[in-house]
Amino acid sequence: MFLDTGCAGCAKDTGSPCPVDLLVEPQKAILKVGEKISLVAWEAECSSGHLEEGPFCTKEREVKEGIIWRSSNPAVATVNSTGIATALTDGRTKITATIPPQSQGLCIRYQNYWLIPPAQVFVYDRNDISLGTGLEKAPWDVDIHPGKGIALVTLPMGDTVQTVTLPSGGLSTALPLTAGSFPMGIAISPTSNRAVVANRFSDTVTIVDLTTSPVVLSTFSLPSGSGPIAGTFSPTGGVAIVASYDTGRLSFIDVMAEPPQERAWIGVGPSPTGVAISPAGNAAIVIRQENALTIVPLDTIGDIITVSVSGESGLFGLAVDRARGLAYLTHWGSLATPGNSISIMDLNVFPPTLLATVKAEEGPFDVAIHEESGIAVIGNLGGTTPGTSISLVEKLEPPYGILGFTVTASIPVGKGPTGLALLSGTNLAVVANSGDNSLSLIRLPLP
Repeated sequence: MFLDTGCAGCAKDTGSPCPVDLLVEPQKAILKVGEKISLVAWEAECSSGHLEEGPFCTKEREVKEGIIWRSSNPAVATVNSTGIATALTDGRTKITATIPPQSQGLCIRYQNYWLIPPAQVFVYDRNDISLGTGLEKAPWDVDIHPGKGIALVTLPMGDTVQTVTLPSGGLSTALPLTAGSFPMGIAISPTSNRAVVANRFSDTVTIVDLTTSPVVLSTFSLPSGSGPIAGTFSPTGGVAIVASYDTGRLSFIDVMAEPPQERAWIGVGPSPTGVAISPAGNAAIVIRQENALTIVPLDTIGDIITVSVSGESGLFGLAVDRARGLAYLTHWGSLATPGNSISIMDLNVFPPTLLATVKAEEGPFDVAIHEESGIAVIGNLGGTTPGTSISLVEKLEPPYGILGFTVTASIPVGKGPTGLALLSGTNLAVVANSGDNSLSLIRLPLP
C-alpha cells in the first residue's frame, strides 16, 4: 500500500523500503545548446520553508549507484545513466532521479513534507552579431516588425538606425538620420507600417516608412517637447506618442499626415522615461524616473491619474502585459547606484496598485513581454560594471516553485544590454548590447 500526501523519503518514516526520490544538484542549470552538465543525486528530506524561497531540503547521503535518471522533455535535454545532461535545443525540462523499490511496503507521507523538487534545466541558443568598432556603432534601443521580420536598432553616437533581418541577423545599410541627433527610443507599429525614433539631443522625431524597405519619411522638430526619449503607438497605429524627458510632456504625432506633424501635447510630470498603451487600448501609461506611474486617457473621458511606485529610485523600463493586465517596471537607478528590483503593477484595478516586487540582477533596464506565456524578459544593464545577462521573470506555483513572481533564469548576452525586443509568435529575443557594439539573438528557454 502506498499513500502519497505530499512528501518524500518516507522509508525513514515507516521503516518500509518504499521508492525513494532523490534530490538532484544543481537544482537549476542554464545551458546553451550543445553544452553538458554533470548532475549529482542525494537522499534528502524537504519541507516547505519560506514561500519566497521555495522548499528547503536537507541532504543526507550522496547516491552514486542504482539511480534511474529521467528527463521530462528529452527533446530539449537528455540525461544518461551516469547523470550527464546534454542540451539539444532551446526550451526547458525537469530532471529527476529515483531509486527503485526493493520490496513492497506501507509508506505514509506526511503533510509537513514536500515532494523533492526536480532539477530545472533551461536551454537557450545564442548568436552574437558585431555592429563594428567605435562609439558610433554602439546600439541603444531595438524594436521588431513581426510581419516584415526585421528589427530596427538605434545607434545614438552614429545618428543612424540599423536594420536587421530576422531570424538570420543579417545587417543592411544603416538609415542615416541627417536631421536627428542621438536617436534613443524606437517604436514600430505593424498596423500602420510606421516607426518613430526619438532623437534625444536635437529635440526631433524621425518617422520611418516600413511598407517595403525602411525609408526615412521625415525628421522634424517637436514644437512642444525637449529631450524626446521614448515612444509608442496608438492601437490604430496612426498616432505616435512620444515622451520628452526634459519638458515632461507627451507629444501626439500624426504619422500618416504628409508631412507628419504634432497634433497635441500634454504634461505628465518631470523626467518621463517610458510610455506604453494600456490593456484596454484607451490610455497611455507613463513612468517617470522619480518613481511615478501616470495614466493618460486617450479619449475625452477621464482625468490624468498619477500613483507613486514604492521601492528603489530610478524607474526606467516599462512593458505592459495586455492579456493579463500587468505592467512591469524596472528600477535601474543610475550608473553610480544601480538598483536590483522589478515592480509589477496591477492594471486591472483603478488606480493601479503594486502587486509584487521581484529582486533582480544589478541594474535592470529594459523589459519586454512574451505575449503567449506572460513571461517578462529583463535586460540587466548593470552599473559601473556592465551587466552581461537577461533574466526571465514569471509566476510560479507550488509545490515545485514559489507562490508568486520570481526570476527563473538568467541568460548570458553581450556587455551592457540597453534594449531588447521579442519577435511575436516566437521565442526569439533581440538584445542591443551597448558595451561591446553587438546584438545578441537569443532563442529563449520558454515553456
